[in-house]
Amino acid sequence: MGSQQVCWTTVLEFVERLGINPTTVLLAGTPEWNQLPDDHPDKLGAVLAGGVHHSLRIDLAQEHRADASREICAAADWTGLARRIRSGRGDAYVPRRKRSA
Repeated sequence: MGSQQVCWTTVLEFVERLGINPTTVLLAGTPEWNQLPDDHPDKLGAVLAGGVHHSLRIDLAQEHRADASREICAAADWTGLARRIRSGRGDAYVPRRKRSA
């Protein structure tokens, strides 16, 4: 499987090269859209515009996840934390007590 990164601008450019302005077409799935015949160009245009919108949402979500990842990375000394976890309890040792029966 290849990269899952989405670039919404390339989707927009593709749709615009087909002569469709995603901001002016019907919204796919609306009653008005449902009444159009299947071969009506506005019906396909609305579906393609929906694809532009969906790719924009994915692109923005990917950007937000990357920003959050950078913030988490900068929030703590993760290398130091891992080192402390790996080294165990250090000098702290609490022996077990045997229960008497």
